[in-house]
Formats: sequence, C-alpha cells, structure tokens
Amino acid sequence: MVVVGTRLAHHDPALVMNFFGHACIAARRERSAEFILGAMLPDFASMLGARGTHSTCDETAAGIRFHHATDRVFHETRNFKDLSLASSNWLSARALDRGPARAVAHIGTEILLDTFLAQEDGALLAYTGALCVGTKAGQLPNVTISPPHLETALPKLCGTLLEATPRLADPRPEAIALRVFRTLSHRPKLALKDTEVSLVTDWARHFAPEVCSVAASWMQELENELKGAHSDAQIES
Repeated sequence: MVVVGTRLAHHDPALVMNFFGHACIAARRERSAEFILGAMLPDFASMLGARGTHSTCDETAAGIRFHHATDRVFHETRNFKDLSLASSNWLSARALDRGPARAVAHIGTEILLDTFLAQEDGALLAYTGALCVGTKAGQLPNVTISPPHLETALPKLCGTLLEATPRLADPRPEAIALRVFRTLSHRPKLALKDTEVSLVTDWARHFAPEVCSVAASWMQELENELKGAHSDAQIES
C-alpha cells in the first residue's frame, strides 16, 4: 500500500485539464471507480481551496499520479496547442482582453472536448460511478484532504457534480459559453463580463466542428504519449 498526495499551493484551476476530461481519459486506461476518482481528486481539492489531497488506496493513488501525468502530456499535444492558440487569436481579434482570451481558449477548448468524450460508450457511466464513490469519501479512511475540515466538503461536491452530469453532454454553444463563464467567474483577472458571453458563444459555435473533427485522433495521440512516457512506476506524484 502506498500514500500518494498532491500539494496545491501552486495549482491554478485555469491552467489544468478539467475533471470530466480527466475522468474520461482515466476510464480509457482503467475502469476502476477508485482509479477514476483519483484522476479527478486534484481538481476537486483545488475547487475546494484545499492545500492537498492524499490516498492510501493503491488504485486511487495511481489515479492521482495519472492525473498529473495527463496534465503534463495533454497540454503538449499538437491539437491542444493549435486549437488554443487559434482560439486565443480569434477572441483577441474580436476585442476580448488578452488574459480572458487565453483563459477561454484554454478552458473552452477542454470543455468543447468534453462534449465529444461524453458521447463515448460508458464515459458518463464511468464518471458517475467514480462520483458515487466520492460521495462516500467522508466515510473512507483512504482519502484525506488538507486541511481536514474540507473532507466533509468532498462528498457534497461529488453529489452536486453528480446532479449536474446531464450538462456535460450538452453541445449547444450557449451551454458551452455558460460553463466557461462559470468556471472563470471566481478569477477577477480572467472573469468574463456578462456582455462577453455572446462572444464566447460565437467562439464555441465556430470552433466546435474543429474540435470534433480532430478529437478521435487527438485522444489516440494522448494515449500513445501517456503509454510511451510513463508507467505506474515512472509517474511522479
């Protein structure tokens, strides 16, 4: 049995792949609900404002390691770099400030990818299965969050996300824009103005076909890179 954790002092939610994407990619590697939950835990801890998350469960610990490996590899994929750069340029050309434009390009591209991943067989089932395990996290001795008082918040967060699952498969540009708006709303320097949501809606409408056209090959590239660059023994915590 091992103890794996992640420190979140420098963890920026605007610079990481989102938790649903992590769940879907983890499910391609391993269908264990504990593994998939681990692949989402660092993002959940960040959302709760925690300093770190740890697990003594081998499968959950492996999921945490897989999360960090996925973040490193995903953001170096050709498709992510090309799409996020093109999106940032598109938004900047339409007068969105540089910071929000880059944030929307980054997070929005990941959310557009969500709508593709949500259509894969078993993806939503794997995701909700992991969340169900998470709703009981406060009763499980193998998952801890620092500071300890946030441990009771994790099951509540998983329950809230479980109820919101249908939104993940909603491909409408308006729904994509709303998810981006909500994600950035707590970041004063990156948050969108109400008047800018329509621009993000137009961006989603424009770039959704491009993301869908490359999504399958993109995920294959990611899987190949993860297999080539890491094994469970090599992935750093």
